Amino acid sequence: MNESPRTQTGPAVPDADALRERQDRWRAGPSSSPRPATRKVAAGAGLALAALAALVLSTALIVAPLFSWQTAGVALVLDGSTRDVLPAVPFAHQDMSALAASLSGRLAPSLSSELLPLKDFDTVEAIRDRLHGFCVKMPLRGKDSMIAYVRGQCLVPPPLLDTDGNERPDPLGGHACLVATDATLRGEGLRELVPIRDVVESIGSAASLTTLVAIDLGNLRWDPRIGVLCGLVPRQLDRDLAGPPLRANGQNWVIASHDTLQYSGASGTEKRTFFAAALEQGLAGAADQAPWGDGDRVVELHELAPFVVAWTSEWSRRSSGGRAPQRPVVWKLGAGRVDLRDIPRNIRLVRVSPNAGGALATLRGLLPGRASTKPAIPAVPPPAPPSPASAPATTAVAADAVKGDASTSDSQAAPPPSPAPPSPAPPSPAPAATAATATAQPAAIDAPAPSPTLPAAPAPQPDAGIPKAELPVAGPSGEATPVAQKPAPSPPAPSQSTAPIQRRSDDPWELLNSLTSRTGPPPTLAPRPSVIDYAPHLWRQAASSVAAATTDASLEGPVADRARAALQRFNAATLSIDDATPKGLAILAGSPPAETLAAARRAANAADLPQAWSSAPKPLQAAIAARNDAVELGWSMLDVIGRLSGGAGPLFIDPGLIEGFIARIARLSDAIANASTISQAESESTRLDPLTTATQNMISQALL
Repeated sequence: MNESPRTQTGPAVPDADALRERQDRWRAGPSSSPRPATRKVAAGAGLALAALAALVLSTALIVAPLFSWQTAGVALVLDGSTRDVLPAVPFAHQDMSALAASLSGRLAPSLSSELLPLKDFDTVEAIRDRLHGFCVKMPLRGKDSMIAYVRGQCLVPPPLLDTDGNERPDPLGGHACLVATDATLRGEGLRELVPIRDVVESIGSAASLTTLVAIDLGNLRWDPRIGVLCGLVPRQLDRDLAGPPLRANGQNWVIASHDTLQYSGASGTEKRTFFAAALEQGLAGAADQAPWGDGDRVVELHELAPFVVAWTSEWSRRSSGGRAPQRPVVWKLGAGRVDLRDIPRNIRLVRVSPNAGGALATLRGLLPGRASTKPAIPAVPPPAPPSPASAPATTAVAADAVKGDASTSDSQAAPPPSPAPPSPAPPSPAPAATAATATAQPAAIDAPAPSPTLPAAPAPQPDAGIPKAELPVAGPSGEATPVAQKPAPSPPAPSQSTAPIQRRSDDPWELLNSLTSRTGPPPTLAPRPSVIDYAPHLWRQAASSVAAATTDASLEGPVADRARAALQRFNAATLSIDDATPKGLAILAGSPPAETLAAARRAANAADLPQAWSSAPKPLQAAIAARNDAVELGWSMLDVIGRLSGGAGPLFIDPGLIEGFIARIARLSDAIANASTISQAESESTRLDPLTTATQNMISQALL
């Protein structure tokens, strides 16, 4: 069959055009019409994958911490505003900076991953009332850990007594307390105290599983002004921390810088305290290394505590030649003191950074004898400027008065003074000031030193004409060995009683010395009582404050700046001590030690004490001056012994010498009491043999 021809409906296409169209399509390649759809599908898939990845990452960041533990760190440092009351624990700025750098980046992100300083919680009101609420609100969970570093002077306050000498109820009495920065000695005494247990309870109220409070108990060992005769804080903490927790959560541990009858030592060359340096390196990862740790990159309490104890004890032993042991102690709130062997395992504190391998080497380099350099020498504050005339100086003035008016023998009188040398050495501070200066920083020693000896009596000023003498010290057999004095040339120097001391506005010691002069201002040069005669306790307090500030001014950081500012305020206030104008009183208010001295001087003037002094017979004036100066000298002896021995160490002065010295003071006091009823006319014409003899005996003992 033949196929019927197809009917062509459109226009006819020439064969040449059809061929050309097929060639063009061939040259152009495959059709691109489906490509836009493919690209849209690929882009959508990419966006979906990116969104899924972001969701997974955010979920991991949010959910992962819920299944792991973190560490928070806070620091409460009370080192500043107690300059006029107590010296600060040295090198707080260096210790805090090193500890913060050690923990940086390893703490809870919710607290910025850094050590959080509690700057507004250093007053007694803030610690008692606000610290607990702050810690409760910290963003911590029941599986986290918390490390708190607390630093300040600590003491066990004496009981309060009523007018009959009976103890009064006192919430602070019999408890180990932390001294707040707003502490003052006005009123009943030092009352700005917070029990250490309350501080531990407040910090432990955070919602953490484990809380470690590392507390530096300070270096306060001897300060009778506030009732401290030795370091009893650790022994009291044994009782205070044994009671069950009241507000704290979880497990609360405490590690302190030292044990009973010890103090917190420091290195003057490295500018670090032993305890803080060991704690810092232990938390940095050195405690996780053998032989203390297991190397699992987590510092645990049973690793940290032995590490801190070992390194603190060793550093203290090498630095003091074994004379000042220091061994940290561990307590658990609710259980009391805990032996190192009884600390449970797996009490996690902080994770170790991957680059913490050099922590142990850093600490080892700080030890004397292990560093690349030679062993460090004892840190000594820079020499103080010329100092106030001391009790022996005024005693010599009294000797001159007795010698001239009572016609005593030359053998009993004080030896003639030496003339001023061409280039005299700067005098030392007064006895109480010398003791405070020598021990304001008792731990700043880095090499074995010879056995302590009582500092010599202050050297005279070039124009003072006062014989220089030293106290006897106990010899090897326990007997008194007086220090030999140089023979004095015949021409004596001008006596202090004939020329008043010129004040220097830039020297706190000379300004303080001007208050001890018993000679009035020119032109009369009338005799007058010294501050040692009517307010010796305030003079000792001012001398201790100046000594502590002078020591701290040689350091670095905020403590040194505050010390220099305190010295400047003291200088300005002492220059205005007799200025009763509103401007002068405002200047005095800037320095509490100078303000109390000014108030004592005003009270003495109101009681007509200068007039009574000038009208008294000269032998009686000399006897009272000798007795009061001897009391001040005896106090300085006891102060030096107490500070160097901490109330528990060996005495380097024979107790028999001290008892004999006190007995002479008592005999002179009896002679003064019996002679004070004799009228001036009778006393001028009568030789007061008992008074003169007792005065000369007292002077001879003081000048040995």
